[in-house]
Amino acid sequence: MALSGCAHIPAPQLFSGAGTMVDDQRRTVPNATVEIYRYTPENWFRPPEMELEASTQADNQGSFHFAATNRMVLVVARKVGSAPACRLLQNLALDGTAESLVLTQPTELSGIIIDPNGKPVAGAEV
Repeated sequence: MALSGCAHIPAPQLFSGAGTMVDDQRRTVPNATVEIYRYTPENWFRPPEMELEASTQADNQGSFHFAATNRMVLVVARKVGSAPACRLLQNLALDGTAESLVLTQPTELSGIIIDPNGKPVAGAEV
């Protein structure tokens, strides 16, 4: 079978975002890793489906830029020595959305992991 033409597949619409990484004293944090997840909630009773769409690095002044194909994204920032920061952006604009993410000092987490029957789960990792 021969094809006599080609189908036109439209390019996806891109939404842009930008931000600055800062610490809890509002000082810029350079070179943090920034991950952009496509966020598509199924309903209010189930965790959302998330797919990594992009990953970038903040520059020496803590600034970062990204493009996404979905208006709703979860931005997650990480840097060694800091607790991760995240922000749900629910309506990225076509002309860019600017946000600040605050990386704080890590804190200790303690508790008991239980199964659906309320019984402790031995050897669980968090």
